[in-house]
Order: sequence, then structure tokens, then C-alpha cells
Amino acid sequence: MLNKNKKDPTLVIALVLGFTLILFSSCSDSPVSTDTDEMLTLDLRVNLMKSPDSPSLNVQMDEEEVQVLIDKVNEVWEQANIQWQLESVETVEALNATEFERMIQGQRPRSINVVGSIIPGDKISAAAWDIFLIHDLGGGIGGVYFPSVAAVVQPEIDPTGEAGFEGGLVRIFAHELGHSLGLPHVPCVNEGNLMAPGCFQGSRTRLNESQIESTRNQAMLNGPYRGSAPTMSAEHVH
Repeated sequence: MLNKNKKDPTLVIALVLGFTLILFSSCSDSPVSTDTDEMLTLDLRVNLMKSPDSPSLNVQMDEEEVQVLIDKVNEVWEQANIQWQLESVETVEALNATEFERMIQGQRPRSINVVGSIIPGDKISAAAWDIFLIHDLGGGIGGVYFPSVAAVVQPEIDPTGEAGFEGGLVRIFAHELGHSLGLPHVPCVNEGNLMAPGCFQGSRTRLNESQIESTRNQAMLNGPYRGSAPTMSAEHVH
């Protein structure tokens, strides 16, 4: 079972580091999903990261809990008639764990390159969405999507230190999958939006019609959005 790992929320810095926005692909020959009633099923490969050199990387979730997480994320994505299907769960050794742990402990500058350096490239698949679950990203950061390798690095605790499904984990994971379908961050609006980081207005899992159309178009390409600029998501904390 998951262990609660509460942190003092006053110590969590409200970071919004997504200064690089993912751009939409607009190729004229891309498939267009005209039937929004059709359920689109996308495969997820979940890698549970481990390392003897970094407690911050060592995931505590087991396969059963991963499936619960995916089921709850699917409740968010039901509005777009997109379903995430767990293809596999594998335990993998993280790379560059010592430098990652030094960064989490504040012994070296925070760097998105260090976060990306923990991903073992030989675990990236060509036809599925790759998720690398770690224990903690630290500093209020919710998750990172790396479009250059089409992989999400997602901590199992939310920015407040909550290790469970009742906090922000489900919403943040659904948000990162939005990036993997080509969605950029959007401003906070009264209605709320899944892709508005740090927004406490309205529905925090809502997608608008254009976002739904865009994500379905990407899903019909049978692969995640690929680009060059990673997007790091963060949360404001009450």
C-alpha cells in the first residue's frame, strides 16, 4: 500500500515552469476524428523506476495500484471518449540517479535535463505511451512530458506530498497525458481547465471542445505528440 508522505505545504514553491508551450501539429493529411462518439483506446506502458542511489526515484506503487490510477485517469478522459489501456507494468533501473537525488536535495541547481536523464532510452516504445513513475519530483512540480522522446516522468505523490488518489495525482497525471496528445498549457478561466496549471477555478479536469477535437486527432495518429520542448507542470498550493 502507499505510504503517506506529507510535507509542509508552506514549503512548496508555486512553480509554473512551462515557459515552453507545445505547439499543435496542423498537417493537412492528418486523420480527423469526426465521430466523437467513437471510443479511442491508447496503450500505456508504465515503468516503475528504481535505484539504490536515489530514494526520490524509488516507486512504492504496485501493479494493482497503477491500474487504479489509470482507471481514475480514464474518468477524466471519458469526456473526450479516450481510454488509456494498461499494456504493461515493468520495474526498470533509473539512469543518472545520483545527480537526480542531489538535485532533489538542493545540492545542485534544478534542471529539466537532469529529470530527462533518468529515462533509459531502450525502454521507449514505438507504438505506445511511455510513463516513467518515480516517487518524488520535489519543489511543487507535478510532472514532465518530454515530447522529444514521447515519455512522461510522473511522481506518485502530488506537489503537497500526498501519496494517494484523493489528492492531485490523478488530475496531474491526466494533465501530462494531455501534453502527450499535443495540448499546451492554457490560461486559468472561470470554467476551469485540465491544462491550466495552478488554476483553482471551476472544473480542474475540464476540456473544451477544441481541446477534445485536437486530442482525438492526435490519438488517431496512433502515437504521442513529438516535438522538442519539454513541458514541466506545477501546482499552486493553498
